[in-house]
Amino acid sequence: EKERQVLELLPQQASFEILVTRFGQMVRYVTLNEIEEQTPIDDTGLSMLFYRALNSLPEDALRVYGRLKQNMDFIQQLVAFYQELQSSQLSIAELIGLDSADKQADLQVIFHQFYGLLAQENYQSQSKTQQLTQEIMAGHLAADLASMALVIDGFTRFSVEEEHLVKALKARGVPIVIGTYASQEAYQATYLSAKLGRTFCVSWPRPTPSSQNFACKA
Repeated sequence: EKERQVLELLPQQASFEILVTRFGQMVRYVTLNEIEEQTPIDDTGLSMLFYRALNSLPEDALRVYGRLKQNMDFIQQLVAFYQELQSSQLSIAELIGLDSADKQADLQVIFHQFYGLLAQENYQSQSKTQQLTQEIMAGHLAADLASMALVIDGFTRFSVEEEHLVKALKARGVPIVIGTYASQEAYQATYLSAKLGRTFCVSWPRPTPSSQNFACKA
């Protein structure tokens, strides 16, 4: 309904080619058919895969965690740690700050074995959003992005994955408009506060004096 009202006010005809309700849906529309489909894996599957990875290592492969190969609490910690790495878009190679070099070396060995099994079984190691970000950064979707503009509205914050996706799109020159919200009082003030109320369309990054200024007040 909102889109229809906006289009009726435009002097020339226009249309919204795609409307999605979350970032993950963009993958279906931005030509990722060439990516090999992988099998999703849940927490139970991850636990089993870590169990296999640990117990396939030689006895002397781990200096600190060798005695915990069949400890389910330790395996659950590995699952949680893997999910944290995924959501933060970090690799195990970027792990620093542990109190022991031996612990760090053990985790490197465990995750190397785990990632090998993940690839061997063709399990999904990245979310759809991460896949899209990776393809954009690699320059594989230049033709699709050339005719794309992104309007984002209704978000109070971005996840780490979503923020990386928006940054990747911006780096590839995709016009991005983000809807922000402020109260009438805040709108008239010098600085905008976080109060909800009036709606604006704001260009991101902020337009230069020579570029078109987005002004779309509700």
